[in-house]
Amino acid sequence: MAKDTFGRKLMKKSIYIVAEPLRRAHRTSRTTRVPLSPRLASGAFSKVSRNIAIIGGGHMGTALVRGFLNAGIARRSIKISDDARKNASVAESSDVIFIAVKPRVVREVLVQIRDAAEGKAVISLAAGVRIAEMRKIAGRRVHLGRGMPNIPVAERHGVVGFFGGTLTTPQRASARSILAKLGLLVEVRKERELDALTLISGCGPGIVAALVEMVAKKARSLGLRREADALALHTFMGAIHHMAKTGTTASELMRSVATKGGITEAILEGLRREGFEQRFARAIDAGREKLESIKA
Repeated sequence: MAKDTFGRKLMKKSIYIVAEPLRRAHRTSRTTRVPLSPRLASGAFSKVSRNIAIIGGGHMGTALVRGFLNAGIARRSIKISDDARKNASVAESSDVIFIAVKPRVVREVLVQIRDAAEGKAVISLAAGVRIAEMRKIAGRRVHLGRGMPNIPVAERHGVVGFFGGTLTTPQRASARSILAKLGLLVEVRKERELDALTLISGCGPGIVAALVEMVAKKARSLGLRREADALALHTFMGAIHHMAKTGTTASELMRSVATKGGITEAILEGLRREGFEQRFARAIDAGREKLESIKA
Protein backbone atom coordinates (compact mmCIF):
# COMPACT_ATOMS: atom_id res chain seq x y z
CA MET A 1 0.00 0.00 0.00
CA ALA A 2 1.32 3.44 -0.95
CA LYS A 3 2.56 5.57 1.88
CA ASP A 4 0.16 8.25 3.09
CA THR A 5 1.34 11.67 1.94
CA PHE A 6 -1.08 13.60 4.14
CA GLY A 7 0.79 16.43 5.81
CA ARG A 8 4.10 15.50 4.14
CA LYS A 9 4.61 19.02 2.88
CA LEU A 10 3.61 20.70 6.14
CA MET A 11 7.05 21.81 7.23
CA LYS A 12 8.05 22.91 3.72
CA LYS A 13 4.97 25.09 3.48
CA SER A 14 5.17 26.58 6.97
CA ILE A 15 6.18 30.21 7.07
CA TYR A 16 7.38 30.39 10.64
CA ILE A 17 8.18 28.09 13.50
CA VAL A 18 8.57 30.18 16.62
CA ALA A 19 8.93 29.37 20.29
CA GLU A 20 9.20 31.39 23.43
CA PRO A 21 12.19 30.29 25.55
CA LEU A 22 11.43 26.85 26.91
CA ARG A 23 11.05 26.58 30.66
CA ARG A 24 12.72 23.39 31.80
CA ALA A 25 11.43 21.04 34.45
CA HIS A 26 14.68 21.50 36.38
CA ARG A 27 15.74 24.98 37.40
CA THR A 28 19.37 24.27 36.70
CA SER A 29 18.73 23.46 33.03
CA ARG A 30 19.80 25.94 30.40
CA THR A 31 17.20 27.94 28.52
CA THR A 32 16.70 26.87 24.91
CA ARG A 33 15.90 29.55 22.37
CA VAL A 34 14.57 28.94 18.87
CA PRO A 35 15.80 31.79 16.61
CA LEU A 36 13.07 34.07 15.24
CA SER A 37 12.87 35.11 11.63
CA PRO A 38 13.94 38.74 11.09
CA ARG A 39 10.32 39.72 10.53
CA LEU A 40 9.16 38.19 13.77
CA ALA A 41 12.07 39.67 15.69
CA SER A 42 10.92 43.15 14.66
CA GLY A 43 9.15 45.58 16.93
CA ALA A 44 5.77 44.53 15.54
CA PHE A 45 6.27 41.07 16.99
CA SER A 46 6.76 42.36 20.51
CA LYS A 47 3.49 44.28 20.62
CA VAL A 48 0.68 42.53 22.46
CA SER A 49 -2.88 43.72 21.97
CA ARG A 50 -4.47 45.66 24.77
CA ASN A 51 -7.33 43.23 25.46
CA ILE A 52 -7.84 39.57 24.62
CA ALA A 53 -11.25 37.91 24.57
CA ILE A 54 -11.73 34.18 25.04
CA ILE A 55 -15.18 32.94 24.18
CA GLY A 56 -15.69 29.45 25.60
CA GLY A 57 -15.04 28.17 29.09
CA GLY A 58 -14.22 24.56 28.31
CA HIS A 59 -10.89 22.74 28.46
CA MET A 60 -9.25 24.77 25.69
CA GLY A 61 -10.56 28.13 26.85
CA THR A 62 -9.34 27.39 30.37
CA ALA A 63 -5.95 26.26 29.05
CA LEU A 64 -5.57 29.51 27.10
CA VAL A 65 -6.35 31.62 30.14
CA ARG A 66 -3.81 29.73 32.25
CA GLY A 67 -1.19 30.00 29.51
CA PHE A 68 -1.66 33.74 29.07
CA LEU A 69 -1.52 34.33 32.82
CA ASN A 70 1.61 32.17 33.10
CA ALA A 71 3.11 34.24 30.27
CA GLY A 72 2.64 37.39 32.33
CA ILE A 73 -0.33 38.89 30.53
CA ALA A 74 -2.32 40.92 33.04
CA ARG A 75 -5.57 39.37 34.22
CA ARG A 76 -7.42 42.62 33.51
CA SER A 77 -6.42 42.31 29.82
CA ILE A 78 -8.14 38.93 29.45
CA LYS A 79 -11.90 38.97 28.94
CA ILE A 80 -13.68 35.62 29.29
CA SER A 81 -17.19 34.58 28.33
CA ASP A 82 -18.88 31.20 28.58
CA ASP A 83 -22.34 32.77 28.40
CA ALA A 84 -23.91 33.46 25.01
CA ARG A 85 -25.56 36.57 26.44
CA LYS A 86 -22.15 38.11 27.22
CA ASN A 87 -20.28 37.20 24.04
CA ALA A 88 -21.02 40.42 22.19
CA SER A 89 -20.01 42.70 25.07
CA VAL A 90 -16.78 40.78 25.64
CA ALA A 91 -15.97 41.00 21.93
CA GLU A 92 -16.72 44.72 21.85
CA SER A 93 -14.24 45.44 24.65
CA SER A 94 -11.39 43.39 23.11
CA ASP A 95 -8.87 43.71 20.29
CA VAL A 96 -8.23 40.02 19.58
CA ILE A 97 -11.05 37.51 20.03
CA PHE A 98 -10.43 33.78 20.38
CA ILE A 99 -13.38 31.48 19.76
CA ALA A 100 -12.68 28.39 21.88
CA VAL A 101 -15.87 26.40 21.40
CA LYS A 102 -16.81 23.14 19.67
CA PRO A 103 -17.00 23.29 15.86
CA ARG A 104 -20.79 23.06 15.81
CA VAL A 105 -21.06 26.17 18.03
CA VAL A 106 -18.73 28.46 16.04
CA ARG A 107 -21.44 29.63 13.67
CA GLU A 108 -23.71 30.56 16.56
CA VAL A 109 -20.92 32.56 18.25
CA LEU A 110 -20.14 34.42 15.02
CA VAL A 111 -23.77 35.50 14.69
CA GLN A 112 -23.65 36.80 18.27
CA ILE A 113 -20.44 38.82 17.89
CA ARG A 114 -20.27 39.87 14.23
CA ASP A 115 -21.45 43.44 14.83
CA ALA A 116 -19.27 43.93 17.92
CA ALA A 117 -16.23 42.39 16.16
CA GLU A 118 -16.22 44.61 13.07
CA GLY A 119 -12.64 45.58 12.23
CA LYS A 120 -11.22 43.27 14.89
CA ALA A 121 -9.22 40.04 14.76
CA VAL A 122 -11.32 36.94 15.38
CA ILE A 123 -9.40 33.67 15.62
CA SER A 124 -11.34 30.42 15.71
CA LEU A 125 -9.69 27.51 17.47
CA ALA A 126 -12.23 24.95 16.26
CA ALA A 127 -11.15 22.06 14.04
CA GLY A 128 -12.55 21.88 10.54
CA VAL A 129 -14.45 25.19 10.40
CA ARG A 130 -12.97 27.00 7.42
CA ILE A 131 -12.40 30.71 6.90
CA ALA A 132 -14.71 30.82 3.86
CA GLU A 133 -17.53 29.29 5.87
CA MET A 134 -17.03 31.71 8.78
CA ARG A 135 -16.85 34.68 6.43
CA LYS A 136 -20.30 33.91 5.05
CA ILE A 137 -21.64 34.40 8.58
CA ALA A 138 -19.39 37.13 9.96
CA GLY A 139 -19.10 39.22 6.81
CA ARG A 140 -16.10 40.96 5.30
CA ARG A 141 -15.71 43.57 8.04
CA VAL A 142 -14.64 40.94 10.59
CA HIS A 143 -11.03 39.85 10.12
CA LEU A 144 -10.77 36.08 10.51
CA GLY A 145 -7.94 33.71 11.35
CA ARG A 146 -7.64 30.17 12.66
CA GLY A 147 -5.56 28.59 15.40
CA MET A 148 -4.98 25.02 16.51
CA PRO A 149 -3.51 24.91 20.04
CA ASN A 150 -3.24 21.90 22.29
CA ILE A 151 -3.88 21.54 26.00
CA PRO A 152 -0.23 21.98 27.15
CA VAL A 153 -0.49 25.67 26.22
CA ALA A 154 -1.73 26.00 29.80
CA GLU A 155 1.86 25.53 30.97
CA ARG A 156 3.39 27.26 27.92
CA HIS A 157 4.62 23.95 26.53
CA GLY A 158 2.00 23.71 23.82
CA VAL A 159 2.03 23.66 20.05
CA VAL A 160 -0.10 26.25 18.26
CA GLY A 161 -0.90 26.04 14.58
CA PHE A 162 -1.83 29.40 13.05
CA PHE A 163 -3.34 30.52 9.75
CA GLY A 164 -3.71 34.25 9.19
CA GLY A 165 -6.73 34.09 6.90
CA THR A 166 -8.12 37.60 6.36
CA LEU A 167 -6.28 39.24 9.27
CA THR A 168 -4.47 42.47 8.48
CA THR A 169 -0.68 42.57 8.65
CA PRO A 170 -0.64 44.27 12.10
CA GLN A 171 -3.28 41.83 13.36
CA ARG A 172 -1.18 38.87 12.23
CA ALA A 173 1.86 40.28 14.00
CA SER A 174 -0.17 40.76 17.17
CA ALA A 175 -1.61 37.23 16.95
CA ARG A 176 1.86 35.76 16.51
CA SER A 177 3.12 37.68 19.52
CA ILE A 178 0.29 36.39 21.68
CA LEU A 179 0.30 32.77 20.49
CA ALA A 180 4.10 32.38 20.60
CA LYS A 181 3.91 32.92 24.35
CA LEU A 182 2.12 29.57 24.67
CA GLY A 183 4.90 27.37 23.26
CA LEU A 184 5.83 26.41 19.71
CA LEU A 185 4.07 28.49 17.06
CA VAL A 186 3.71 27.00 13.59
CA GLU A 187 2.24 29.34 10.97
CA VAL A 188 1.12 27.79 7.70
CA ARG A 189 0.51 29.32 4.28
CA LYS A 190 -2.40 27.09 3.36
CA GLU A 191 -5.44 26.59 5.54
CA ARG A 192 -5.68 22.86 4.80
CA GLU A 193 -2.31 22.35 6.47
CA LEU A 194 -4.03 22.99 9.79
CA ASP A 195 -5.65 19.57 9.32
CA ALA A 196 -2.29 17.85 9.74
CA LEU A 197 -1.53 19.95 12.81
CA THR A 198 -4.94 19.07 14.23
CA LEU A 199 -4.25 15.34 13.93
CA ILE A 200 -0.66 15.41 15.17
CA SER A 201 -0.23 18.21 17.71
CA GLY A 202 -3.85 19.03 18.46
CA CYS A 203 -4.74 15.43 19.25
CA GLY A 204 -1.18 14.54 20.28
CA PRO A 205 -1.50 15.06 24.05
CA GLY A 206 -4.37 12.58 24.13
CA ILE A 207 -2.31 10.08 22.16
CA VAL A 208 0.66 10.51 24.50
CA ALA A 209 -1.63 10.13 27.51
CA ALA A 210 -2.95 6.87 26.07
CA LEU A 211 0.63 5.57 25.67
CA VAL A 212 1.49 6.61 29.22
CA GLU A 213 -1.58 4.79 30.48
CA MET A 214 -0.62 1.64 28.54
CA VAL A 215 2.82 1.65 30.11
CA ALA A 216 1.35 2.25 33.58
CA LYS A 217 -1.14 -0.59 33.09
CA LYS A 218 1.63 -2.98 32.16
CA ALA A 219 3.69 -1.80 35.13
CA ARG A 220 0.77 -2.61 37.43
CA SER A 221 0.46 -6.08 35.90
CA LEU A 222 4.15 -6.61 36.70
CA GLY A 223 3.54 -5.81 40.37
CA LEU A 224 4.51 -2.12 40.41
CA ARG A 225 1.09 -1.05 41.62
CA ARG A 226 1.83 2.06 43.70
CA GLU A 227 4.64 3.31 41.50
CA ALA A 228 3.04 2.58 38.10
CA ASP A 229 1.63 5.99 37.22
CA ALA A 230 4.67 7.99 38.34
CA LEU A 231 7.04 5.52 36.72
CA ALA A 232 5.26 5.71 33.36
CA LEU A 233 4.95 9.50 33.46
CA HIS A 234 8.57 10.14 34.39
CA THR A 235 9.84 7.66 31.83
CA PHE A 236 8.13 9.64 29.06
CA MET A 237 9.13 12.98 30.57
CA GLY A 238 12.74 11.89 30.93
CA ALA A 239 13.02 10.62 27.37
CA ILE A 240 11.44 13.76 25.91
CA HIS A 241 13.50 16.07 28.10
CA HIS A 242 16.68 14.23 27.07
CA MET A 243 15.89 14.59 23.36
CA ALA A 244 14.92 18.25 23.70
CA LYS A 245 17.99 19.19 25.72
CA THR A 246 20.60 17.21 23.78
CA GLY A 247 19.14 17.43 20.29
CA THR A 248 19.09 13.64 20.08
CA THR A 249 16.54 12.39 17.55
CA ALA A 250 14.01 9.70 18.37
CA SER A 251 15.81 7.25 16.07
CA GLU A 252 19.15 7.98 17.72
CA LEU A 253 17.72 7.45 21.19
CA MET A 254 16.15 4.15 20.15
CA ARG A 255 19.46 2.94 18.73
CA SER A 256 21.39 3.99 21.83
CA VAL A 257 19.00 2.18 24.19
CA ALA A 258 18.30 -0.87 22.04
CA THR A 259 21.71 -2.52 22.17
CA LYS A 260 22.14 -5.57 19.97
CA GLY A 261 20.77 -8.68 21.61
CA GLY A 262 19.33 -6.66 24.51
CA ILE A 263 15.93 -6.38 26.16
CA THR A 264 14.91 -3.06 24.54
CA GLU A 265 15.74 -4.47 21.12
CA ALA A 266 13.46 -7.43 21.84
CA ILE A 267 10.60 -5.10 22.87
CA LEU A 268 10.97 -2.88 19.81
CA GLU A 269 11.14 -5.93 17.57
CA GLY A 270 7.95 -7.16 19.21
CA LEU A 271 6.25 -3.85 18.38
CA ARG A 272 7.34 -4.16 14.76
CA ARG A 273 6.21 -7.77 14.59
CA GLU A 274 2.78 -6.80 15.91
CA GLY A 275 2.44 -4.06 13.28
CA PHE A 276 2.36 -1.27 15.86
CA GLU A 277 3.37 1.47 13.40
CA GLN A 278 0.77 0.43 10.84
CA ARG A 279 -1.94 0.25 13.48
CA PHE A 280 -0.97 3.65 14.78
CA ALA A 281 -1.18 5.10 11.25
CA ARG A 282 -4.64 3.60 10.81
CA ALA A 283 -5.73 5.16 14.10
CA ILE A 284 -4.60 8.59 12.85
CA ASP A 285 -6.51 7.94 9.62
CA ALA A 286 -9.64 7.33 11.70
CA GLY A 287 -9.16 10.79 13.18
CA ARG A 288 -8.69 12.19 9.71
CA GLU A 289 -12.01 10.71 8.61
CA LYS A 290 -13.70 12.30 11.61
CA LEU A 291 -12.12 15.65 10.77
CA GLU A 292 -13.40 15.41 7.19
CA SER A 293 -16.90 14.71 8.48
CA ILE A 294 -16.76 17.89 10.58
CA LYS A 295 -15.70 19.90 7.54
CA ALA A 296 -18.49 18.48 5.36
